[in-house]
Amino acid sequence: MISGRGSNLQSVLDSFDPLNIVLVVSSQMDALGKLKAKRYGIPVLDFCFQKTNWDEFLNILKERKVEGLFLAGFMKIIPQFVLDCFQNRIVNIHPSLLPLFPGLNSFEKALQSQAQIGVSVHFVDAGIDTGQIIKQKKISRIYSLIERRLAQMELSFTERFLATAVLRQHWSVRVNQSDEGQDEGQDEAQGEGQI
Repeated sequence: MISGRGSNLQSVLDSFDPLNIVLVVSSQMDALGKLKAKRYGIPVLDFCFQKTNWDEFLNILKERKVEGLFLAGFMKIIPQFVLDCFQNRIVNIHPSLLPLFPGLNSFEKALQSQAQIGVSVHFVDAGIDTGQIIKQKKISRIYSLIERRLAQMELSFTERFLATAVLRQHWSVRVNQSDEGQDEGQDEAQGEGQI
């Protein structure tokens, strides 16, 4: 699920064979990420996400047998009844070291406060970036305000790296377990969550 350029989506599309991406959902009609999905032949759904149509959205996911959601720059609050249907199967990538700087403009807030900048991947719950953290990664150093562009470039690279690493590790464990019925890797998946 995207709202903009789709840079994290591109990394996932480039990296995954076992990951079965059946649908890319955009909350913005002009999101550039939609073009990236279409180049891979993946259906794209434009959805404005008003309160009146989340039920319709959930029905679409069920029709397409979607098992999990990855929020790649998706900027909408997901209602509780959707969270209940996908418990521990909605994952978000966030540009800060949570619990520091949740919500919007987290990168700018971290940079202005001279805090350590990094990326968190976490399960989505009813709060704002309060779900269980799956994995975090710091960027190499603390940047000053005048180095904002360098910091942003490294943050974007770190986001893409962490997103693909987490999904590759946890989704492949889930696929192997469901397809082969094997127990190998089960403890790790249960400890950090299955996507």
